[in-house]
Amino acid sequence: MGARLALEALLYYNAPFLSLTCLSTTLEIEDREKRALQESSWVDSLKSNPLKTFVDDWYNAPLFDTFTPPSKRYSQNPLHLIKVLQDYSTLSSPDFKKIICRKKLPLHFIYREGDKKAAPLKDYQNLYFLNAKSHAIHMEAPSSLANIIRNILVP
Repeated sequence: MGARLALEALLYYNAPFLSLTCLSTTLEIEDREKRALQESSWVDSLKSNPLKTFVDDWYNAPLFDTFTPPSKRYSQNPLHLIKVLQDYSTLSSPDFKKIICRKKLPLHFIYREGDKKAAPLKDYQNLYFLNAKSHAIHMEAPSSLANIIRNILVP
């Protein structure tokens, strides 16, 4: 979610970034109707189930494969989570794939090996991969991620 917000700030509001490195970023939604139903079901789950049920279901998604959620996830405010899901939906983000290559600013993208979300960037120059099993690459492989970022910042 943070990368999409940063991209939007950069592309539409001329945020003063010298470069931008995005992790596991969703650049486009292929099936918007399916995504809308999925997001609606997450909100319904938060409204009608205990928080633990929602968190467990969220992290059981293939996106997180073997990742174990931090314990603080179980103490979040469900009403705040509902607001985040509604206000910062991937459906409200533009299709970044179409506009990324037009920017002259150095944009870098880091994904786990085999992440399908990287497919739109297959020919992009600043695309990096690391060995991780889930979407949460920053938590699963922090040392490998730090090495990639270090190489980007100090070539």
